[in-house]
Amino acid sequence: RSCLQDLRTTDPRDDKRRIEETKGGLLRDSYRWILDNSEFRRWHDDKQSQLLWIRGDPGKGKTMLLCGIIDKLEETASALSASGSSYLLSYFFCQATDERINSATAVLRGLIYLLADQRSALLQHVRKKYDDTGKALFVDTNAWFALSEIFINILQDRSLGNTYVIIDALDECKSGLQQLLQFIDKSSAVCPCVKWIISSRNWPSIEEQLRISDQKFQLRLELNKDYIAAAVSTYIEHKVGELAKRKKYNAKLEYAVQDYLSLNADATFLWVALVLQDLETIDRRNALMRVRTFPPGLSPLYEQMMVQVSESDNADLCKRILSIVAVVKRPITLRELVFLDDTLHKLDCPENLSEDIEDLEQTVGQCGSFLTTRESTVYFVHQSAKEFLLQENNSQALFHSGIDEINHAIFSRSLQLMSITLRRDVYSLRAPGISMDQVKQPDPDPLAAVQYSCLYWVNHLLECQTRRDTIKDLKDSGPVYSFLRQYFLYWLEALSLLKSVSEGIFMIRKLDNLQFNGSPDLHDFIHDARRFAVSNRSIIEQAPLQVYCSALVFAPEKSIVRETFEGCIPSWIQRKPRVETYWNAMLQILEGHTSFVTSVAFSPDGKQIVSGS
Repeated sequence: RSCLQDLRTTDPRDDKRRIEETKGGLLRDSYRWILDNSEFRRWHDDKQSQLLWIRGDPGKGKTMLLCGIIDKLEETASALSASGSSYLLSYFFCQATDERINSATAVLRGLIYLLADQRSALLQHVRKKYDDTGKALFVDTNAWFALSEIFINILQDRSLGNTYVIIDALDECKSGLQQLLQFIDKSSAVCPCVKWIISSRNWPSIEEQLRISDQKFQLRLELNKDYIAAAVSTYIEHKVGELAKRKKYNAKLEYAVQDYLSLNADATFLWVALVLQDLETIDRRNALMRVRTFPPGLSPLYEQMMVQVSESDNADLCKRILSIVAVVKRPITLRELVFLDDTLHKLDCPENLSEDIEDLEQTVGQCGSFLTTRESTVYFVHQSAKEFLLQENNSQALFHSGIDEINHAIFSRSLQLMSITLRRDVYSLRAPGISMDQVKQPDPDPLAAVQYSCLYWVNHLLECQTRRDTIKDLKDSGPVYSFLRQYFLYWLEALSLLKSVSEGIFMIRKLDNLQFNGSPDLHDFIHDARRFAVSNRSIIEQAPLQVYCSALVFAPEKSIVRETFEGCIPSWIQRKPRVETYWNAMLQILEGHTSFVTSVAFSPDGKQIVSGS
């Protein structure tokens, strides 16, 4: 069970539900045309046809089309299950704004997770490697190579049977896209029982990689404009009808709004959705006048929305929120967001927190329809909205002092927030031997507001490392060294409770690779911290409070971390074991082998090592 839990970075089924709810529900009439499309039918019915690429411009409804296809395939699978001839279905939704689901490794983790969750026997292919290495298998430098081998083994498993694999928004895979495309191309050729559907924007780089052939089809939405336009018209009629009921439009007004949307939508679902989202806040007297202010086309519409933000009473606050949400590494909760900026919440006024979160939620709703909130988490309405805000000619209005100023503000605030929140035994577990499977998250969770900071403060530091303020922060007299000397063990404990020790080690490695001019103490501490974390990763992952016990006790006598936190060793450990004076030459054990290692090779750049047995 721990294997499946560690494999899971997200449950694609939850992502699908979130996407559908955020977009106002899945309307059957808006996608059923594709089920009768000739290219789709050829791909579906021909046993030799392995891959279908659905491609189109932003806002054309690709994601909802795939949601509809998934529903249809699940419906058919359910009907076939009674006769014992069903098939497996696995899918994944890439999202560029969320680091948890915007990489090639995340895609494979999600696909493998769904398959293993549906058929537990397939988990054996993961366990072969996981039992020796633990969660590091999924997150370390070689994760892609391990996961791709595991996935190929699953796809070639004789017990698998017919399987559908669906990946949405490949263009939003920000890390490892080329590797993923090569993998899809290879897999679709060697695994005949597996059929693939992928979707993306019209990127030539994707087309070049896929090498469309007789076994691979592409469905271009621009060549099916009549079907898309009809689907958009159905969507407009349905959504305006719902809006008219809620806002008590008369028939004349309902028709006028519907007519304007139909004339200007240009077969773009997103354009319609954004306009309707704005109309939700407008009373019916001004609805027609308001809708006529929206120009056709996504870019002109975004420009209009930005003008509205700039002219609003809360313009500065809205821009600050937009700038933070545009820079963070994943969608953040309202509680996380309110803590990330001093203008949203004063850390020395905790009594105002509930009020500040309520105010923030209202202000997010005033951000010109760029953002949406679901289950207290803030999202961009679409990747194209974030791209618009980050365009050079638009970002100047949002980032007055540059994007690195926002990164520095988030980094600085994160250090401040962690310094206030983190402490020894933050969950009050008391027993130092308690394991992670015995840990129950308290309510309220003291780490809820600081979770983002714990996981991403180093990322924001690295993205503003050339800034003068940051260079000062990295001095021996700066806040980074001060934080690590006081809170390093508390941070490791928190990472363990967040099941993110491996991610923390990667952050320490990134810090260790920085150039520290004139900061010898900080450099030495980080280098020692890296050895400490790598050596004790396994025990800290299993039992968070062991960071103060066995991790410290068995560290070398002259370890900087041990010397700094000597006072944290429990008083009941009266006789300490004899240990080495300094760290030895062994940096890390290459785990996962079941026999003698017979070959070792380094990559040309010296950054990766592979071993074979």
